[in-house]
Amino acid sequence: MKFLYCCVTGVLMVLSVDFAISNQGLVELTLWPFAGSATIKVYILAFGVFVTSFFAGGCIAWLGAGKTRSRLREAEGRVREEQREIVELKRKLDKVETISSEYSNSSALVTSNNIQH
Repeated sequence: MKFLYCCVTGVLMVLSVDFAISNQGLVELTLWPFAGSATIKVYILAFGVFVTSFFAGGCIAWLGAGKTRSRLREAEGRVREEQREIVELKRKLDKVETISSEYSNSSALVTSNNIQH
């Protein structure tokens, strides 16, 4: 998997450098409601759009996964609650088994004492 990642990253880096070298032209940007303009290179504009789109997509994906994260937190809470209950039930079972073994040992002694007399 790491090899595949390195291959894909390497290809993307080569394509990015090729794009930057091939698109050295200038473009003038104006934002309609604002006065003035900015002149930048085409590859800077393209990379800016790419980076902005990347982070916007990440935010949309994060917001879209909110319900899943919420359900996960609820499930983790239920698991913790069940684990606490299991520990408590094991403690009670150990206590009952201890009392039961003490009772069976003491009743065996009583019956053996009765037989000897």
